[in-house]
Amino acid sequence: MRRKIERLRERRRSADALELARHLCKLEADSPDAWNLLGDLAREASQPDLALAARFEAARLGRVGAEEWLALAAEADEGGFDIDGREARFQAADRFAMSGLLDRALELLDVVLEGDPSHRGAAQVRRIVARRLGRDREDREDSVSRIGATRDESGQHTFDEVSNEEWTQTVGGWDAPIEEAGRRDPSEPRIVTPDLYIREAQFWPSVLDRRPLVFVGSVESIDLELIALAEQRTLANDEVLLEQAERAELLYVVDDGALRISRERAGEQELGLVPSGFFCGGLGALVGLPSSVRLAAMGETQVRVVERGAMKRDAVYAQKLARALRALYLETVADMCPLFSHDALDEHTMRTFEPGEALAEAGKTSPLRVLITGYAAVLGPDERHLGYLCPADLAGELDPSPVTVRAATRVAALEILTEELDKLAPAAREEVTLRREAAQYAAEALARR
Repeated sequence: MRRKIERLRERRRSADALELARHLCKLEADSPDAWNLLGDLAREASQPDLALAARFEAARLGRVGAEEWLALAAEADEGGFDIDGREARFQAADRFAMSGLLDRALELLDVVLEGDPSHRGAAQVRRIVARRLGRDREDREDSVSRIGATRDESGQHTFDEVSNEEWTQTVGGWDAPIEEAGRRDPSEPRIVTPDLYIREAQFWPSVLDRRPLVFVGSVESIDLELIALAEQRTLANDEVLLEQAERAELLYVVDDGALRISRERAGEQELGLVPSGFFCGGLGALVGLPSSVRLAAMGETQVRVVERGAMKRDAVYAQKLARALRALYLETVADMCPLFSHDALDEHTMRTFEPGEALAEAGKTSPLRVLITGYAAVLGPDERHLGYLCPADLAGELDPSPVTVRAATRVAALEILTEELDKLAPAAREEVTLRREAAQYAAEALARR
């Protein structure tokens, strides 16, 4: 299609080329190149409004710097176009803030708020930038200069690599081998077919049969600095923000309206709402798995999205974000299974299993193991795949084990010996009993197959 557009362009059939470029942008809506091409053709066809709108979209998708956004804002102001330059200035302020140029960020935010006092993102970012200027300005500047000096001296490390390494070691490191710490894209899946446990009902009991791997909480419970620089989006009624089995972003914050959570599991299941002032996230996003739920707007909804790319923009921000997400992860897993109570944790030891290593083997006795992080494959006779175990699930719950459980990613698990079961808290003992009953039922069904 691009070649056809260029041929039409060469023949001076600008109207036809422009129409084809519009269609290309529908097909490749996430491509900055497609939008830039539309902008060039619109300018040649003397359609400055369309040209500027296309360049705005290309800039948004291409993650351009602050100066590029300022140039777009100036062009919008000088040309008297329908497009408002305030959003471009807000984007520029965002980039300046992330780069540590807080004075310039504050100056631009004041301009944005003067023209639009109700701009939620600008007001939020301004409060944080002003606070950082007054409280930890020296710390921030020293931190940025230290990272920049390290990068310049080595000639090898970039902000992207620093952020990626921090992400892998603090969050993804639970599920990824150490040698993967330098991978540039921490979102790459670490299980070959992770959608199996999403698309199909599992034969072997799993916590996924009872609830999705999603955490929801009040914005008041997290540091607002972590979400202030998120991308803003406006959703129409019933518009889908995230499809089940798609790659999820790190965090979704609802500023106005509500998000409906559902999933497809033997029919569509309504799981609840995320109201205004609350956030939600998927545990799978932390370890590179696709989303186990679907998010859609209820009425017109304003959301902020903390994207995966945020981990690559600033090493200090990435470190804070990784720690916050890890805390949310552990709090959610603890809520899933009373075995993770502090009383229980004091009595147990933690073990790490590499991919392919067995947590339990069919026909053999093994300690009771509770998955904390990572995913394990459940295998029946002849290595037949039965499903996945995920955080808060048990392995080795029956003696002898009717199935083999092998780590699909790096797995961290609590190991509980038989003689230690009586030391568990009452709620934890009840949880073990319930899980064992479910496993026994599944084992009997497996034997009848």
